[in-house]
Amino acid sequence: MQQFKVPKFLGGGIKIFGPLTFKQFIIFGALGGGLILLYYVLPRWLFIICAVLVGGGFVLLFFVKVDGVPLIQLMGPAINYFASGKMYFWKKKEVPMPMKIVKKEIKKTKKESILKISPKSQIKKLMSEIELGKK
Repeated sequence: MQQFKVPKFLGGGIKIFGPLTFKQFIIFGALGGGLILLYYVLPRWLFIICAVLVGGGFVLLFFVKVDGVPLIQLMGPAINYFASGKMYFWKKKEVPMPMKIVKKEIKKTKKESILKISPKSQIKKLMSEIELGKK
């Protein structure tokens, strides 16, 4: 079976008007007509702001390429992606070594006085009277 050579890089369109294809030329002509209409309808300062934003947007859409694809061709799938519902799947990961909670028992110790007092001493009696506030 005979193999035919297929060209790999086909241009998007024939450049007719300078760097513009026929489709781009028509769209930029419509943009120019719309801007002329806005010039007569809007105040000058508002027209300048609109012209810069709209004109800049059109230039970006038709001349910026992402991975060799014009931005205008990426707008449809992008709008479809953001408008459609999404399903998120989450799977709980198992921890390699699960942690165990260990409760430590705290032993309460009776505080002992720093001074060691003999049981027969009068000082112990006086100390308890002072603590209790007796006279």
